[in-house]
Amino acid sequence: MTLWLDFEGAGIVHAAADDSSAMPVASSLAPTSAVVPPFSAAEIAPKVTRPQAIVAIVDRVRTLLLPYDVDVVTTRPAAPPYTRILVGGTAAALGVSATEAGLANVDCGNSSDGDVAYDFAAAQTPDYGGVVGIANTAAHEAGHTFGLEHVDDPEDVMYAAAQPALMLPDLFALSFGGDGAYTSYGSPTGTRACTSSDPVDEPALLGCAVGNAPGGGDVTAPTVSFEPPAAPASSPVTLTASASDDVAVVRVEAYKNLELVASLTAPPYTFSVDAAPSERFYVTVEAIDAAGNRATTTHELVAATPAATDDGGTPPPADFAVVTPPPQTSSGCAVAATQPLAPAPWLLLFVVALALRASGRSSVPGSSARPRR
Repeated sequence: MTLWLDFEGAGIVHAAADDSSAMPVASSLAPTSAVVPPFSAAEIAPKVTRPQAIVAIVDRVRTLLLPYDVDVVTTRPAAPPYTRILVGGTAAALGVSATEAGLANVDCGNSSDGDVAYDFAAAQTPDYGGVVGIANTAAHEAGHTFGLEHVDDPEDVMYAAAQPALMLPDLFALSFGGDGAYTSYGSPTGTRACTSSDPVDEPALLGCAVGNAPGGGDVTAPTVSFEPPAAPASSPVTLTASASDDVAVVRVEAYKNLELVASLTAPPYTFSVDAAPSERFYVTVEAIDAAGNRATTTHELVAATPAATDDGGTPPPADFAVVTPPPQTSSGCAVAATQPLAPAPWLLLFVVALALRASGRSSVPGSSARPRR
């Protein structure tokens, strides 16, 4: 199965059935005709380049789909069939709610060739998910085209409730699971179309719809760590990560909250983070290998309040200090996979901007939550 994440924009026209290879793209979700603009990283990840933002999105989707026989590409495949997700622009192009982050038909059992879906990346600034959210949206919409419906597990890629009470590190660890129950959110009929029992075994459904990944590949995740400052440090704070792999680490990424601030392809994996006085924030570092395995570690930091000055001069720079609890570490998505079901004509909408708990250390000042459709 080939999944084309198209970051270069395209014209789309309404059609009775999707055709991902047509020019312009034929889409049953298009109003009449429209244009999806190319992906722009200017507001999504301003501290890295556009290619670095794109590879961060693509490789996270690869990690989420690693257990399955899905080839994720960024250029037009040589020949159909393939699923195509247009990554860029906002929901305005299709005339749907401005709060939507993605749009797809549900193709039960992946029975139709040439599905077309949308990932409205321009609406997903770091406060609304950043490159992490865009990748989760792409995986979510791909899940719909492979026959998955919404479930009620907040740690599942296919979750669709309005206020998931997740801490920020959890957003780096979503997966296709087998513990969620079907939810009718987003269904015009309010009834399930692709499954008949709960919990929904997404790995089994994906294994049947697209196949399980061939055995024999690299399945060992890298290791990654970094030491936050043990004493207050001036802003910007400079951190260095350590990463290793049984084959090779191809990239280390650093995030402040959900903003990608560094993409490093060789050691030393050193990066800097800016913060305002008294700001509370997370720093997350991920190591990725060539096979798409990844490891993640997170520390929570707080910028100290500068001391007041006696002479009316400028206060000293903000300091940083580590805040308990200890770092949280995970090692990527391990998902595993039965049964094709009848196609469903209805569509589901998805917003990936997950809400954070409004109090305590799980909140991120300045972040905003959007409702899911």
